[in-house]
Amino acid sequence: MLDAFFDSTGLSRGSPVRPNESHLLEKGTKVFRYGYVGEPYKFVLNPRDGCIEPAITISRTPNNYWITSAEVAIGPWLHGDRLARAEIKAIPDFLAKMSRFVEDMTAAPFDAFHARVCRLDVAIDLMMHEADIPSFVDARRKLVLAKYNRNLINDTTLSFDVKGKERNQRKHIYGRQQKMRDKKETPEIIKAAAGILRAEAQYKNNRAVTDLAKSLKLPNHDALTILTQSTADIVIAKVLKLFQLDSALQGKRVSVEDFYTAYGPAVASRLVNHLHLKRQFGTEYYNFPVLKTTRSAFKRYDKMCAQVGLLSLE
Repeated sequence: MLDAFFDSTGLSRGSPVRPNESHLLEKGTKVFRYGYVGEPYKFVLNPRDGCIEPAITISRTPNNYWITSAEVAIGPWLHGDRLARAEIKAIPDFLAKMSRFVEDMTAAPFDAFHARVCRLDVAIDLMMHEADIPSFVDARRKLVLAKYNRNLINDTTLSFDVKGKERNQRKHIYGRQQKMRDKKETPEIIKAAAGILRAEAQYKNNRAVTDLAKSLKLPNHDALTILTQSTADIVIAKVLKLFQLDSALQGKRVSVEDFYTAYGPAVASRLVNHLHLKRQFGTEYYNFPVLKTTRSAFKRYDKMCAQVGLLSLE
C-alpha cells in the first residue's frame, strides 16, 4: 500500500427545493440574479478571510433543479493546519463534518457520504533535500505524455495538462516550499514545507471524475465509492510511473550500485565523487577552484543522479 492521500475534493448534491435565501444572506452569501432584482440563479459562499473552510456554491439548472457543491482542502480543514494531510481512515470523519457544515450554512440537508465527487486531487509526498528538488524536476522536463501538454512552470514545478478546451485533468510534481512562497504563506509554514516534493493528479470537474470512475470500473462516483485507499493508490501509482519515480512507488532503496548499472563504471565513479563533494562542501561546491568542477558539470552530474533517483549519500 502506498502513502497516497486525497489532498482536496469537491462534493455536490441536487435538490428540487429552492434554497433558503434569507438564511443564506445572513451567512454572507453573494447572490447572482437575472437582472438587477430578478430571480436568483446562483449563491456563492466563500470562506472568511484567513479561514480554512469549504467554499459553497448553489446553482440553478435549466430545469429548475438546485445543485449544491462544496470544495475544500481535506487535511487543512480537518486539522486546522495548512500543511496537514488527512489519512484515508479519516475520510468518514471528513464526510460527517462536511455534511454538518453545509447543512448549517445552507439550512438544507446535505448527505456528503452519498454526494457526487465533482473535483478530486490525489497526492503523495516524497521527502528529499530542498536543494535537490530543482534537479529532480529538471531531469524530467523532457518527458512526453500523449494527449497532454507539458508545462515547466518554474524550476520546482512540472505539469501535464490534458489537451482540449476543458483541460480538466492535470498530472504534476512540485516543491511544496515554493508553492507556499507563491501563496505568500507565513515564514513558519514556508520553512515547514522544505524538502517535500509532491506528486499529484488533479481531476478538475465532474466529467473528469466520471472518467476516472469509469476507468476504475466503479459503479458510480459518489464519495463513499471514490474516496478509498484503492482509488488513491491506483491513481498515484500511475503518476509515479509517469514521472519515473517508480523506486518510490515500489519502496525500492536506490544505491550507488544503480549508477554502475545505468552508466557504467567510469561515469558512476564520477557521480559517486560528485555526491561525496556535495556532502562535504555543499550544493555549490563548484565555487571552490581547487575542486576543478564547473557549474555546468555540477548540473549535469546532478541531472544524471536524479534520473537514477539518488541525489545524496545520506
